[in-house]
Amino acid sequence: MSQILLSEIRGMRTEMNTRLDKLVTAEAFAAEQRRVDERHLILVGDIADERASRKADILNVRQQSEKLAANVRWAFAAIVIPSAGVIAAIFLVLRTHS
Repeated sequence: MSQILLSEIRGMRTEMNTRLDKLVTAEAFAAEQRRVDERHLILVGDIADERASRKADILNVRQQSEKLAANVRWAFAAIVIPSAGVIAAIFLVLRTHS
């Protein structure tokens, strides 16, 4: 009977040692937590940089759109309006000579 009890105790010790071997030390856990925290901070920084970059791109597109609109207004004022005036003058001159 004592042999059986002794055998069971040895088995339990072996099983407990196997389980303890799988545990992580507090230092290893803290080191992993620091690594995860650092990676998290890097990712947060990357996301912030990406957001700033996208905002800058949007502002750049808006500025280019405003420049294009200003160029179209300038072209209209510089070309279309004087051309319309010349055409109107020609039309009036032809109309008065008819």
